[in-house]
Amino acid sequence: MSREENNKIQRDKILKAALKIFAKKGYSETTTDDLAAAAKVGKGTLYRFFKNKQALFFTLIDIILEDLFGQTIEQSRTANNLEERVSKGIDVYANYFVKNKKSFSLILQNLGQIGTKNFAKLHEIFFSKLKMLEDNLGPKDEKKLVKPFPQEDMILCGVGLVNIFVVKWFFSRGSFDLSKKTEMLKEVLLRGIISQKG
Repeated sequence: MSREENNKIQRDKILKAALKIFAKKGYSETTTDDLAAAAKVGKGTLYRFFKNKQALFFTLIDIILEDLFGQTIEQSRTANNLEERVSKGIDVYANYFVKNKKSFSLILQNLGQIGTKNFAKLHEIFFSKLKMLEDNLGPKDEKKLVKPFPQEDMILCGVGLVNIFVVKWFFSRGSFDLSKKTEMLKEVLLRGIISQKG
């Protein structure tokens, strides 16, 4: 095995262990000793890959959001039109956290623990990934089908609405079928809240 392959294995092992520990104990309560022990590596190995606990945490956030938005874009590209693209995007986005509860727990439960100074870093990561989504939304000719609102704002509205239901689902310990809520979200996003009969 080459040195690069070994380094990748070690780094991935640390990241996988860190996800479990941060999701379980939270950012504030997790120490570098906890992280090294969970990954079964020495602290020196941990520091070889990550400058500190904060760098490791934000690397995880970056990886999770890259994966989330990457999967959303990939599935949306298989759609035949804008409505189908929005529908697939919402499904993939919501289901990502159903399948990856530890990832969602890591983000949600640690937001208040990272402090205002570090919140700027989280903001930077999130909006760089959101830009990925914006840049890959779909064919340019479909943009004329959408009301003339800033594209970033429309994406934020969609992501925000989906996040509200994912948070509710998470805190209710999955007590309702999230897919039924996403069907309503699609209707609201694509057609609004005003009944055509009214």
